[in-house]
Amino acid sequence: SSRFRSAFAKRPRRISEFWPMVSPDAAARSEPPSQIRFGILLFYDYVPVAGVKSLADELHKLCCDLGLSGRLRTSHEGINGCLSGTWSACEAFTAAMHSGFGGGLFKHTDFKLSPCTEDQQFRGLKVWESDEVCGLFAGAEGSFAAVRSLGEAQRGTHLDPQRWHDVLATSRPEDVVLFDVRNRYETRIGRFARRGEGGEDELELVDPETRLFSETTSFLDKEETIERFRGKKVLMYCTGGVRCERASAYLKQKLGDEDAEVFQLAGGIQRYLETFPDGGFFEGSMHV
Repeated sequence: SSRFRSAFAKRPRRISEFWPMVSPDAAARSEPPSQIRFGILLFYDYVPVAGVKSLADELHKLCCDLGLSGRLRTSHEGINGCLSGTWSACEAFTAAMHSGFGGGLFKHTDFKLSPCTEDQQFRGLKVWESDEVCGLFAGAEGSFAAVRSLGEAQRGTHLDPQRWHDVLATSRPEDVVLFDVRNRYETRIGRFARRGEGGEDELELVDPETRLFSETTSFLDKEETIERFRGKKVLMYCTGGVRCERASAYLKQKLGDEDAEVFQLAGGIQRYLETFPDGGFFEGSMHV
């Protein structure tokens, strides 16, 4: 069961329209433009956590001390969070996590900080304990065993944003398939596409049209779905990368082939937009 410390996080906002305001150099230095005072911080990490309750309590206190809002999931297999606050508070949270918080568990965690306006911050703070870092098996019977089993499975190969971009640019349409593992609202407002001279999409996109991430397993349990991936180079993506970690492992299990070419965008759409502020092959908006 999940243990909540606070609730009432408001509906997430779109933030991709802010990317043109931040140069790649500034993003790399974590220095916002002078007119930006607030930020949204995305992060996750799969690391073994022995004391989930104590970690959740400590994270809740740290967030409160820094005035951060948002949602943060803790689990025996790691953490997954999306927080907002002043830019300096987000940087302070990152520094604390990298400097030994939780016994040094998160010193290598990738924290993705992007600018937002004051009214785009989350309302309220929710920190809770869960069976999973990302709810692929949420509510399913035997979910804990499924999580442990999948945790041992081989995940998809990470492609950094530049390599991802290059693969999209050079692959033959018959060789690849894109797999967007976000929900149907997110996929409607933004997606990857490679347009031909006539504006047609040259690469096949598999959209599971899910409402919740936990519906992804049912989608991948269908043989007709798996046949769309079989023998292809599968390019998976999501907002920050966390959903691909589990979905790619589950897909490889369903394909039954350890050598299947399953790849995922490292750092998700957010890291891609940092590398390609003009959008690159991503069209529309990113939802957080």
